[in-house]
Amino acid sequence: MILDSVKIGPKADAALLTIEYELDGRDVVSTLVASRWKADSYVGGDEEKHWMTAQLRYLKALETGYGEIDLRDVDVSVNIGIYERLRAAMPLGFLRSADTLIAAIRESERNRRFDLLGKYRELRMAKSSSDDYSKFAELNSVFITPHFREFVDVQPPFFYWAAYPGRIGAGREAYEPPKFSQVVSRLDLSRHKPAAEGYLVYKSKRLMDHLDQIFR
Repeated sequence: MILDSVKIGPKADAALLTIEYELDGRDVVSTLVASRWKADSYVGGDEEKHWMTAQLRYLKALETGYGEIDLRDVDVSVNIGIYERLRAAMPLGFLRSADTLIAAIRESERNRRFDLLGKYRELRMAKSSSDDYSKFAELNSVFITPHFREFVDVQPPFFYWAAYPGRIGAGREAYEPPKFSQVVSRLDLSRHKPAAEGYLVYKSKRLMDHLDQIFR
């Protein structure tokens, strides 16, 4: 920063500086809030419980420096493992089609990719209902925000905000089953309520029943 003394004037004893700056909201929240989640030690059955905690960091410093702090809609994410159960619910014909198409997309060698695509076309021509290409889109829609809320129950003070299909890699999102479901819950924190604990319930059986209807 450079100050022009001419503009300030020779008789000035002091100068008032106004500095404007912007902060990335996500970085600020991640710095001010510590959040964690943990699945119950028992995972299985019809439902699974995932505990969530969120707490303001540096509370004494914030109280001294700012007097009041009020954070709204703080995100806490939980990754729910669904891959193994998801594959177990898929008919064998659909799995073969999906795995063959994914292998073709991953393949870099031209002739090998051509062979895999030919095999995929043969599988589709079997005309089994479980191989229907449209089921890829139907399956993917289950794991987006408006639909996945049917399979989780978020307890106060948290509330359900969003869900995203978690995948490893890129370029095959439309065909590869998600490895996990990322569920985003939100809550408010303040000086008077600096910490919170809650949980979400993943209704695994309800999801499996819904997948059975898709592949029926």
